[in-house]
Amino acid sequence: MSGDVRFCAGHSRLRARFQQENLSLFRASQDTDTWKAYVDYVDEMVVDGFFSTIHCSLKFLLDATEPRPDITPLFEAHMELQVQETDA
Repeated sequence: MSGDVRFCAGHSRLRARFQQENLSLFRASQDTDTWKAYVDYVDEMVVDGFFSTIHCSLKFLLDATEPRPDITPLFEAHMELQVQETDA
């Protein structure tokens, strides 16, 4: 749980920093509806990017680990076990 709290706190600080930077770059007012809509839009883009990245990574793992019956092995190995004869 404490890891989640640290992540959220770090995310909040980063988000606030970027918002302040964009406020000054756009010379915008934080209280306007336009600014709030912009922040919501950017937040949605970031969340969509995270989901897209996670989806792509999980699909790659699934494709890499899924057994595929249509692929034949490159070679086949056989092992024969033999009883060793001892001279007693």
